[in-house]
Amino acid sequence: MQSSVCRVYVNQVEVGALPEQDYRSPVAEAQREVKNERRLYLAQAFNLIGCSYRVAKLTVFLLPLQLFFSVVAGLLFAPSMMAELLEAMRHASATEVIAAMRTLVQIWVIITIFLLFTVAMFSGNWFGYINQFTKAVGERISLRIRAILEVAADGVVEVNIGKSCRR
Repeated sequence: MQSSVCRVYVNQVEVGALPEQDYRSPVAEAQREVKNERRLYLAQAFNLIGCSYRVAKLTVFLLPLQLFFSVVAGLLFAPSMMAELLEAMRHASATEVIAAMRTLVQIWVIITIFLLFTVAMFSGNWFGYINQFTKAVGERISLRIRAILEVAADGVVEVNIGKSCRR
């Protein structure tokens, strides 16, 4: 049984090859080291706090826009319902109007946050989310592979595993 060969590229230039076993051991070692590093847990926490802040900031920005476009859509597509709503608000007491507006704003906040997280899920790191653990593992693997192959050049390291590698 033949073992696979890993072809290593730095900045899209092939710099060498090594057996798959020689590649797998630095990968496993880097993953073990990263799990024990507390600095990464702290960096990940700050990253998540920053992402939450950006989501909250965008939510506050989008609420008035969402309200405006909801009223415009209501006037265009359901004018009779909007007239009934205004008539009901005219006859309601101040506490009822305030309670209804509070409920409406809460619903809008929930919808906006749901939409923002849905957009973020399909658009990658739109809110600046970076998985610090994956980043650290990648950096360590890159350094180790470059050290094994004695490559001095900095840059993007790509590793292709297989007997017949196509790029």
